[in-house]
Amino acid sequence: MSNYQFGWHITYPYADDVAPLLPAGTIVHITGWHDNTAANKYNPNPNTWVGGGARSIDEMSFAWVSLTYLEQDDYTQRVQARGKAQQTRNQTPK
Repeated sequence: MSNYQFGWHITYPYADDVAPLLPAGTIVHITGWHDNTAANKYNPNPNTWVGGGARSIDEMSFAWVSLTYLEQDDYTQRVQARGKAQQTRNQTPK
């Protein structure tokens, strides 16, 4: 596969002020998919079946998740600060 792009992997990092703040006990479910269509510019051959596996030509979906654990007081303070910031944005004339 001479036109395979190892660097096509995409990340979607959050800005600090919009990264999810999740309360203790939250369960996160992550779903991944492989776009094996001709619309995927990084897909070398949409006619080739793609299955999961450990080879570089296999679909090796991986969810990279970074976590920061907060003490309850810090969590509460951040939630309140975001609420105030959101109110300010909603009150600002556009």
